[in-house]
Amino acid sequence: MLRLRVMPLALIALLSAGAPAILAAQTAGASNDELRTAIVERLQDKDGFERVTLTVDDGVVTLNGTVASLWHVDQAIERTRKTKGVQSVVSYLTIEQGESDEWLRVEVAKKIRSYVFYTIFDSVDLQVDDGNVVLTGYVTEEYRAEEIARLASHVTGVRTLDNRIEVLPASIFDGQLRTKLAVAIYNHPLFSHLAFQTNPPLHIVVKNSRVILTGVVNTEAQRTLAEHIALSTFGVLGVNNRLALDSELT
Repeated sequence: MLRLRVMPLALIALLSAGAPAILAAQTAGASNDELRTAIVERLQDKDGFERVTLTVDDGVVTLNGTVASLWHVDQAIERTRKTKGVQSVVSYLTIEQGESDEWLRVEVAKKIRSYVFYTIFDSVDLQVDDGNVVLTGYVTEEYRAEEIARLASHVTGVRTLDNRIEVLPASIFDGQLRTKLAVAIYNHPLFSHLAFQTNPPLHIVVKNSRVILTGVVNTEAQRTLAEHIALSTFGVLGVNNRLALDSELT
C-alpha cells in the first residue's frame, strides 16, 4: 500500500548533505540575479507557473505565489531544486481553489477513467474534503496506483493527495479467476452490450480467490445476476457485491 503524501505549508527541500566546499564551488561566480534568471527560465518551460515569484539569497530559493494543483507545486520545487547552484528550496506556494468538492470529485474521476491502463480488474474510489483527495480501492499493478495518483494531482484545486490504493497480490490463480469471471459475466446477454464500451461500468476485483463486484448497472436483475455468476464460478470463495444502480446515483 502506498503511504500518505501531503503538502505542508512550508516545504524544505535540501539538495545535498555534502561538504560545504563542494556547494561553494557550484555557486562560485553566480550572483543571486543570475541564479534567479536561470530558475525562471526552467519554470517557463512549462505552463502553469505564471503566478510564481521567487527570491534568491546565497543559493537559498524561496517560492511564493499560486499554482493550479499539487502537481504544479511538486514541479516548481523539483525544477528549482535541479537548477545548478541552488542549495535549498523553501516553498510557500498556494494552490488555486477548485469550483467545489463535488466538481473536484467529478474531475478526478474523469482522470481515473481516462487512464489507458485502468481495466475492469481495477477499481478506484475517491473522497474529497476541502480540496483534500483520498484515493482508495484496488489495482493489479503498482505502477497503476502511482500513475492514477499522478493524474489526480494534475486536477486544479487538489491541495493534498492521500493515496491508499491497494496493490493486489500477484497470483496466477487470481489472474485465471479474473479472466473466467469477465468471460462469464460479459458474455451473458444482460451484460454483453456493456463489453463494447470504452470503460465498461462493471469491475471485477479478485483477491485471494474472493471477489468484489464494483461499478454501476442499470437494473436490480443485473446486480443480482452478476453476483450469482460470480458465486457459481469454480474457485471463488466469496463475493462482496458493491454494485450500484444508476437510479441510486441520481
